[in-house]
Amino acid sequence: MKIDLRFTENNFYCKVLIDLGEVKTNKFEFLLNDNLEIHKTKCNNIDVNFKVVEKINPLFRSTCKKMVIESENDINKIELEYSGTVAIFGDDEGVGITEQIKVLSFYTSWYPQELSHQDILNEEIIIHDCENFFVVKGVYDKENKVWKYGNQGFDPYNIIAYRKDVLKIVSNEYFNVFYIDESIAQSANELKEAYTHILNFYQKELFPEININVMDIACLSPALNDYGAYKRKDLLVTSVLGEDQFNILWFLGHELAHEWCKEADVFCWEDWLNEGTAEWAWILYALKYQKDMFINKIEPKLKESINIGGVKTADGSRPQDVHIRSAVILYKVYLKYGEEIVKQIIQQFVKLEIATTNNLLIAIENNISKDVALFLKDIL
Repeated sequence: MKIDLRFTENNFYCKVLIDLGEVKTNKFEFLLNDNLEIHKTKCNNIDVNFKVVEKINPLFRSTCKKMVIESENDINKIELEYSGTVAIFGDDEGVGITEQIKVLSFYTSWYPQELSHQDILNEEIIIHDCENFFVVKGVYDKENKVWKYGNQGFDPYNIIAYRKDVLKIVSNEYFNVFYIDESIAQSANELKEAYTHILNFYQKELFPEININVMDIACLSPALNDYGAYKRKDLLVTSVLGEDQFNILWFLGHELAHEWCKEADVFCWEDWLNEGTAEWAWILYALKYQKDMFINKIEPKLKESINIGGVKTADGSRPQDVHIRSAVILYKVYLKYGEEIVKQIIQQFVKLEIATTNNLLIAIENNISKDVALFLKDIL
């Protein structure tokens, strides 16, 4: 998929090219954010009409329209032009396009998603008229005065662009923190020491040592005031870094742990494996180096939610509160068997070739204890 993208002060305009190659079909379907206005649709350079067949709410994302393009002839190349604005998460969390910052992500379905046929083009986004902005992970082409994004080994659809005259950056050998909200400055500097300490614990005491690339951390406040965060390869997007030491350590510890805790399916209840192990990786750090924080901040929240129930759903769907449910599951293991067993469970998860709950239970039974495996199975 190739996208030509232009921003205005609070809007964006896209031209999209999709190439199906040798596929023979006269019907093409996809999803797109319901707020966006379609200006033009073409198939093989011929104007065609489209139909919106339904409105749906895909997991994690904004409300979308399911669009269908039909033609009497084979559809090989599809061209779309559309414009509008989006939130940062879902339908109404944050303002994605402002004068100072432009934010587009998978979660707002700003580009065609769930294509009915595979696109053969390399993923490339060309951002025009943004000379006064800095695009995180983008490459600036001075000759053509455009930002190029994509074909660099990471998800190309998460765009964060800051106006250069308001952008602040705090960097060290491990990360770059980008922000415009001055209140983040102190947290960004506190992150330097915390990052090194937590990473050392993970690499030396908990997980296999791996090469960690420089992480770009993009802070979206004030465009997004409510807390929200997501991680992609070498990119961490968040509203703020945390209001105090606890929140800074929690944010960093959890998200950094996802460098290892990440292989289970995130679209179903099995995501508890990713979230529970990442949460408890950081809790194990707190138990060793921040015991007062565990006693006064972490454990009271876990006790408060002790009766929340398991994560396994009848239809296999992902519970919205999977983070706290998965943390409580491993807290129950901690209460019964202690932190060393929780540590071993996390290590068994990271070793799995195919990350599923069933495979983890087998690994626990074979390498830790049958009793632990049965207990965990019963509380899921």
